[in-house]
Amino acid sequence: MFKVSGMVPKSIGPDVSSTSLGSLKSCFILHLDALLASIAETEKQTELATRVSTWKERIEHTSEEQDTHPPFDIHLYGERILDKLSFKVDSGGSMSSMDVVMGQPKHDVARTFSALLQLVNNGNVDLQRAPASDEFVHLREVPSPCQKRRYGQLFDKEES
Repeated sequence: MFKVSGMVPKSIGPDVSSTSLGSLKSCFILHLDALLASIAETEKQTELATRVSTWKERIEHTSEEQDTHPPFDIHLYGERILDKLSFKVDSGGSMSSMDVVMGQPKHDVARTFSALLQLVNNGNVDLQRAPASDEFVHLREVPSPCQKRRYGQLFDKEES
């Protein structure tokens, strides 16, 4: 901190009293405190701006990566699931949910899961807890009473 001794600087002049020198010191301390507070606030804003900038770069990178993937077609993914299940059912049973997504990239796993939820909701696929297994869910295609309706037809409004 700045210490004022009993000596008065020549630039102020000899006629300055110690009372006015004390008020000058108080004024200086107030301005210094205000300056330090302003610097601290600027530092906080700079830190926040850095965090926002980093976040924005990550989002832009993720967005660019997503733009490289083909558009999501829930019908196509549903057809793939039904085809896998049809093959497995023909060879005798159900299929693990892990087998459905085995070897797929992360974005395809999420898309497949969305399509699978729609298939379950529509009644095309049945979920079963796996007996005596580490796996949580097994999938089984539900045969329809008439000829098997394909996934894309489930969204046609003309059908009832």
